[in-house]
Amino acid sequence: MNKKILIAYVVGALGFLYASGAYAAIGQGKMKSARTSTSSAQWAGVYQGVLPCTVCNGARTQLILQPNGQYVLRETWVGRADVLNTQAGGWFKWSADKRQVILDRDGDLRRFMIGNGFVEERTAADGSPLHGKRATTYVLKKVS
Repeated sequence: MNKKILIAYVVGALGFLYASGAYAAIGQGKMKSARTSTSSAQWAGVYQGVLPCTVCNGARTQLILQPNGQYVLRETWVGRADVLNTQAGGWFKWSADKRQVILDRDGDLRRFMIGNGFVEERTAADGSPLHGKRATTYVLKKVS
């Protein structure tokens, strides 16, 4: 009797997964990418950190990504007598693979790869990782 209940349960669960499309997505390897970026609960929020700067000691940066596709980018140059504060805002779009956001022209078309609790700035040209001795420091951590 227990085997029949277990078999019925498994068949029912597989039927549910198939009907919902999740089984097909798992078989095609799509479940991971579906979870990576476009769920706003995972990526929307405030990210902060200090990014490398060639003309200062670092750019204190705050990036706010909103679920409706808007962003605010604030930067303050650190360690200069002529402190520069900038703010940009507008709309972002998703890269073709849905792993990066691309800011509009007001944000200089900058790209950020969405990670788990962080964003990493990427090259504007093609979204590849930034290189150089400070390449690992192009990360903003999610604070809220």
